[in-house]
Formats: sequence, C-alpha cells, structure tokens
Amino acid sequence: MVCDNGSGNAGCGLADFDFWGESACGYFPRRLSLLECYQLCPEGTPSAVQRRCFDAALEHGFQWDGAWLYRTNCQGCSQCIPIRIDVSHFSFSKSQRRLLRKNADISTVMRRGRTRLSSLEKVKLLSLYERRHRTEEEDLSVMTRVLEGMNGLWDGWGGRAFSEKCFAGTRNLDYYIDGSLAGVSVLQFGKNAVYSQYFYYDTSPQVMRRSLGTFSILNEIAYCQKHKIRYYYLGYFVTDCQKMAYKANFVPYQLLQEGKWLEYNEKMGYSMGVRN
Repeated sequence: MVCDNGSGNAGCGLADFDFWGESACGYFPRRLSLLECYQLCPEGTPSAVQRRCFDAALEHGFQWDGAWLYRTNCQGCSQCIPIRIDVSHFSFSKSQRRLLRKNADISTVMRRGRTRLSSLEKVKLLSLYERRHRTEEEDLSVMTRVLEGMNGLWDGWGGRAFSEKCFAGTRNLDYYIDGSLAGVSVLQFGKNAVYSQYFYYDTSPQVMRRSLGTFSILNEIAYCQKHKIRYYYLGYFVTDCQKMAYKANFVPYQLLQEGKWLEYNEKMGYSMGVRN
C-alpha cells in the first residue's frame, strides 16, 4: 500500500506490495510480464492525500491500471522504462503547431463521475477501437467491464465493483468533431502531474487522417502548461518495441533510469513510430 493512512499528514511512503500479477507480455510475443501490484490508499482517504500519494508513486516509476498501481519486475528483461514530459521545458515544434492548427475545430470536455466515464456511447466507441487489435469481437457487456476497469469503477484483479471511482483523480477528456464523440483520453490527475492511461478513438478514415492520437498528447501537454501542472506521464517507453516508439517524438522527455529521471533532447536513434 502506497499511502499508509488517511490523515492529512500521510507520508506516502512505498510499502510492501499487495500481490504479484502475471500475464502475457503486451509488447513481445512468447514472454510473460510479472507485475508488482499495490493499492494506492485505504478507502476513504481524502482526495488531496490520494493525489499527493499518486504523484509520489509516479515519481518512483509506478504505473496505473484503473484500480492498482503496478510496476514491472520481469526476469531477465528491463525494457519497460517510465517516461514523462516536464511541460515547463517543452516547446512545440513547427509540425506539432501545424497539427494543432489543423485540428482547431475539435472541441474537448473534461468529464468525471460514473455515468460520464462509462456511458453506452463510450462503450460503443471503445468496442469499435478495439476491433483494430482483436481478431474476435467482444459483446458490449464485456467492453463495459473493460471501460469500468480503466476508470477505476471495477477491480479486474479482485473481481469487485466500486461504488465510486477507486481514485479521486480519474478524469476523461472527451474529444468531439462536429458534435460527435471522436476520442476519449482516460487521465489520472495527481497534485502536480497528469498520467495518460489510455486513449481510444474513432478509427474511421476521415478521423484517422487527423492523427488524433498525436493531437491528443499535444493538446494535453498544452492543458498541463495552461494549468501549471508540471509533469505529463506517458506510461512506459519500451525499447525495441516499435509501437511504443512514438512516445519519444515529444522532446524533451525524461526517462527513469537507475532511480534518476534523465532528460533527452533528441529522438532515439532508430525509426520513430507514430500514434495515429
């Protein structure tokens, strides 16, 4: 458990893990991923304390899956490296500014609350998005559980529902084109950090031409700058995994290596992927 009590003076120190989680690796075939999983805070912990503890966990390289903090501890592999952007150091390139102008007609709304995080409209959008990555089609009841899990309304490991969000900082930033929902960013807000957990979107050809995934990252960096939130976390940068390489397109970025956040001002030396 990361937060040791519910008082305003909680130390937010990292304690022993709650359980191990083992599953197929999402990045490399024929490998297993071993995760250390932690509970953030006891139920009933004040929101301000939760968010401060969340910042501390991110600083130590933890990730968030909707209900649990976790970090990889895979035997013989250390290719998952936490990545973040210090938005106070970030300046938009010419091509990035051009993409922002191209999508200036897209409107956004920040959402919170159970019904707004797991609406039928969002379940249908997620189902269509996931068809790009799955050979079989899931029914809407399954995708509802997946969406609830992302937003901390359902504990997939423990198999239980939460009456309220597991973490007080869970938000959705909804993207609209001509009044229609085109994309959803599942975001976690700490006190001085935003963690980008997942982005799903309309995969129709007309929307794909907008590079909505890249646009969402740029838009959220701009949001952090406007609201004086210092760090924007992008999860793991995975070396030797092309589909994760897009994260190094946003320079300067920082990688957590040997316990220290090191800043890089250039893209990695191999071909970069693009989050379309």
